[in-house]
Amino acid sequence: MPKENRRILFTTAEVLRALMEYTALHNRPMGKGDVVSMLYDPKEDPALVLMVSGADGQIENHSFRLAELGAAIITFCRSHKVPLPHKGKKSLIKVDDAVAITVGHEWEIG
Repeated sequence: MPKENRRILFTTAEVLRALMEYTALHNRPMGKGDVVSMLYDPKEDPALVLMVSGADGQIENHSFRLAELGAAIITFCRSHKVPLPHKGKKSLIKVDDAVAITVGHEWEIG
């Protein structure tokens, strides 16, 4: 049976943009700023903690559960025309200091 495994990596800036767009869509906008630190571990809850330095120099902590992060990245892919197969098992993984979404699919051959 043929299998496909795809991995799409997202930089810290892309993760931040995905989360900013997602939170704005859900009426919980994050302030703009520079990412000071991004802690990501898909096995933890929350899975992602961003420390963002605001325009006034204050550090804001933003925490996201794995499901929220996944929804933000999928929404980001759709809105920015990043090809993401509809079918297939999707999961988030950590690759070095980046976040990646993996998509695995198997075709049944009769």
